[in-house]
Amino acid sequence: RGAGILGRIHNSPKILGLPSAILDLHRQKKGYLTRKSANKLVAVLQSRKEYLGTLQEHTSSNIKLIRQALSISRETLVNSTSLSTMQVQYREDQQYYDILTEEIIVFLHQQLQNTQDYVQSIINKIQQLISLEVDWQQISMIGYQQNSNPLVDIEVAPFKNFIANSFLTHNSGFVPYLYKWGYQGPVYCTPATRNLMTLLCLDYLDVAEHEGKLLPYSQKDVKAMVLRNIVLDYGEVTDIAPDVRLTLHNAGHILGSAIAHLHIGDGLYNLAYTGDFKYGRTRLLEPATANFPRLETLIMESTYGASGDITPNYKNAELKIIRAINSTIERGGKVLIPVLAVGRAQEIMLVIEDAMRKKLIPSLPIYVDGMISEATAIHTTHPELLNRSLQDKIFHQGHNPFLAEYFVQVENANARTD
Repeated sequence: RGAGILGRIHNSPKILGLPSAILDLHRQKKGYLTRKSANKLVAVLQSRKEYLGTLQEHTSSNIKLIRQALSISRETLVNSTSLSTMQVQYREDQQYYDILTEEIIVFLHQQLQNTQDYVQSIINKIQQLISLEVDWQQISMIGYQQNSNPLVDIEVAPFKNFIANSFLTHNSGFVPYLYKWGYQGPVYCTPATRNLMTLLCLDYLDVAEHEGKLLPYSQKDVKAMVLRNIVLDYGEVTDIAPDVRLTLHNAGHILGSAIAHLHIGDGLYNLAYTGDFKYGRTRLLEPATANFPRLETLIMESTYGASGDITPNYKNAELKIIRAINSTIERGGKVLIPVLAVGRAQEIMLVIEDAMRKKLIPSLPIYVDGMISEATAIHTTHPELLNRSLQDKIFHQGHNPFLAEYFVQVENANARTD
């Protein structure tokens, strides 16, 4: 008991999910698991198994003690035997022995044996982990090329729910990996997120393969992810568990990004979880939703949440880009803009297209390379998610800036020679 959570495991046979708990309970602050701590856990579980064996030898001595040691409620005992609640309680309190008591003992004996067998199976798994031919260093530093048997800091339950609130690599870019390791449940996301994360996962596999890197998952795993997608529009409510309802709200970060709002039980507890979000209106998207019917807990992404992370004025940033382009063209140079293919690329395309249309910069070809065209095409298939003024241009003015004549797709490597 003095070992905190470890004591809880020792005193409860319900150690489902223990393989993942190894890393959670015995991970040092620096982020690694030592053989010493793993051996300690084995010793604790061996002690637990021996204690259960002792109880099994004296099953008739104290029914209540055994039931509590197995974390079995009195209601469960009633449902598993032909006895009533009063009959079970009487035999527990008075330690009364008769033919009905024998029925309880048979049931508890079987539960003790099952629990011992399960504890032993967990011990075997931990011992296999200890015997791996790996360097027991920081988990984050263990790579496929350094170790033939890499430690993986993940345990996947087959039938749970997973919410992809964005598609960045720290979110849904890793989802196919879950399916590789046995996850079979659904993934909830917006239609745009489904399309973008499929594109990016497949592109990542293609790039990694060309660079000769070991792939964390395959196209088969990406397909498994896509087949199990459950897409939700913003504001659409769905049940993801008997007492949990999910609603996705606009996060304003990239196309389809969402804040997940969970309505739990009778609605007295509500939780919102964000990935990246943005409250400023941009040329591309509307700002994030901030109004929820009720909220008790808010969990926020904080990558750019430090005191010095202040977003520059949007108009000033646009003018800076325009001045840089004009200055480069006047000197006879070429402008190269390395940019993320999703979100940032489309923002810059809108800025340049608007500036050329208003004659703020000369009309020149804008060569679009890499995956930007595919990502932009996905944006044009979801115009309802774009900034309202951009929607108005597309729907009512018949002008789609992404299809402007200035943009030229670079079809292959040979086209880059200029």
